[in-house]
Amino acid sequence: MMKVLIIGGGIAGLTLALALKKHGIPVTVHERYNHFPNQKTGFLIWSYAIKILQDLGVPVDGVGTPLEAFRIHGRKGRFVCEMPIGAMSRLQGADSYEINRFRLSELLSRMVGDDLILGSECVPSLVLRIRRAQLLLMVARTKVMF
Repeated sequence: MMKVLIIGGGIAGLTLALALKKHGIPVTVHERYNHFPNQKTGFLIWSYAIKILQDLGVPVDGVGTPLEAFRIHGRKGRFVCEMPIGAMSRLQGADSYEINRFRLSELLSRMVGDDLILGSECVPSLVLRIRRAQLLLMVARTKVMF
């Protein structure tokens, strides 16, 4: 049975792990840090990506807020326009969300579970070049951080 190694336990790596697991493909995610960066910032995730997260069973309502409108202002604060994000997003099958980055990372890591190894950095061990193709083999090493 094939097993996929994912290097990087950020939002993209953890989402990929969930998608592979949903299709019955075993994964291991190696994340170099033994903790999640304490980024309390938010960011917008458009409806097409929210739909993917929801299809993977990620309860996005627990880590974000659906958006209804997006108001754009110029540098001096003058109102430029308003985009009806809510209505446009629902036409695509899901809301667009303002998401808390830290909380989403924690949620995805809990969903990936024991297949996530924190404090494990992958380093190049061998590079093979055959004609134009290149194969990079990685070795995981566990770091203990105090």
